[in-house]
Amino acid sequence: MKYSALSLLLLLQIPLLGQWERIADIPIPAFDDGIVMQYNEGIYLATGLDENFQITDELLKYFSDESWAVVSPGLSPRQYAVAWDNPNGNEAYYFGGITGVEFKRDLRSFGFAVIDQQIATLPDSGRSGSGGFRIGDTLYLIGGLLPQGYATDQFWKYHIGSGTWTRGPDLPFGARWKPACTQNDTAGFLIYGRDSAGTYHNEFYCYRPTVGWKQLTSPVGPGRSHASLVCDENNRIYLFGGSDSAGHFYNDLHGYSIEKDAWSTHASLPGRGRRGGLMFINEGSIYYVSGLTEDLTRTKEAWKYSFGPFNDEIDVRLIPNPASHELTVYSPLVINRYEIYDSMGRLVMADLDMAEVELNLNVTKLAQGEYFIKVAVGGREQTYPFIIQK
Repeated sequence: MKYSALSLLLLLQIPLLGQWERIADIPIPAFDDGIVMQYNEGIYLATGLDENFQITDELLKYFSDESWAVVSPGLSPRQYAVAWDNPNGNEAYYFGGITGVEFKRDLRSFGFAVIDQQIATLPDSGRSGSGGFRIGDTLYLIGGLLPQGYATDQFWKYHIGSGTWTRGPDLPFGARWKPACTQNDTAGFLIYGRDSAGTYHNEFYCYRPTVGWKQLTSPVGPGRSHASLVCDENNRIYLFGGSDSAGHFYNDLHGYSIEKDAWSTHASLPGRGRRGGLMFINEGSIYYVSGLTEDLTRTKEAWKYSFGPFNDEIDVRLIPNPASHELTVYSPLVINRYEIYDSMGRLVMADLDMAEVELNLNVTKLAQGEYFIKVAVGGREQTYPFIIQK
C-alpha cells in the first residue's frame, strides 16, 4: 500500500504543526518585563522585576547549545525598558523604563567593546513600557507611559549616524502602553497595548518610513498588553501570550504572513498562560523565557518551539474576494470547521463540525462590509479577511 507524504507523517507521529519543549531554566531569579537584545556577538536577556518585586540588573547570555551564562557587570537596572536588536552589527540599544518612581529617558548602547553606556537623552519626559523597532539606522520609539500617569501617542526617531532625536507625527491610532513590536528589513510592526484611558486594543499596524502607518488584519480575540512579537528571516511574524482587560493570561502562539495578510494558529505553550516574558528566534526555533504566570508568580522556565513540516500557513484561498452572493473556500487539506466574524468581532456564520476541502458559502444575507473567516484546517486555525460588496 502506498501512502501520501501527509499519511506517512501521521503514521510516524511526527508533529505537523511543531511542538514546545522545556529547556534549562534560567540560572537567575525569575523575572518579567525585562528586555532581550541581539547583536552579532549573541543574544542577551536583562533587567526587569524579580520574584521579590525588586528591579534587577541581571544580565544573561544565551548559547546555541541551549545553555545560559550570567554576565557581569549587569545592565543599568530598570523595568519596562524597550530594546532594539542589531543582528548584523556590533551593538544593540535600549531605552527608558522605570526605577521605582523615576521614569528614565536615557538611550544606552550595549555591545562587544563597551558593555553598557549612555549615548543620548530623549529631549522630552522619561517613559516606560514604550514600543520600539529599528529600520536601517533609525530607532523608532513608540508611545509609553509618562510620569503624569497616562499613556502617550508620541512617536520619536533616533538617528544613529548623527546621534540626534527627532519627533515624528503623533500615532494616528492614539496612545499605546506595552504594545508588542518587531521589524523586518523595511518595516516595523505593532500590535496590542493599552491607551490613555486604559482600553486594551487588538489592532495590528505596519509602519514604513516612506508610507507611514497602515492597519493590517488583526487576529481574532480581545485586546491585550504585555505580549511578545518577533519576525523571522523568512518574514513570518509570531505573536505569543499577554493578558487582557479581564485578567486572563494567554499561552497561544500565532503566526502572521506578511505576504498574505493572514494569521494562523500554532500549538499553545503547555501549562499556564503568561505575560511579560522574553521571546526570541534562534536557528529557526522560537524561545520564550521567564515571565509572569496567571497565578501571578514569576517563573524561571525557558521553552523552545520547534516547527513541524507545516510551519508555514496552509494555502487556503477565498474566491471571489470581494464577494456578493457566494464565497468559495478552497483548501489542500480537510476543513473541519469555519467561523465568520464581522468587523466588530461578532460571530455571524459558523459550521463547527464538517470535513470538506471546498466550501460554497451563501453570503447573501451578510451586509456590505469587511469580514473575517477563521477556518480549522490541518490541525490549526487560520484567519483571512474578505469583503462583501453589494
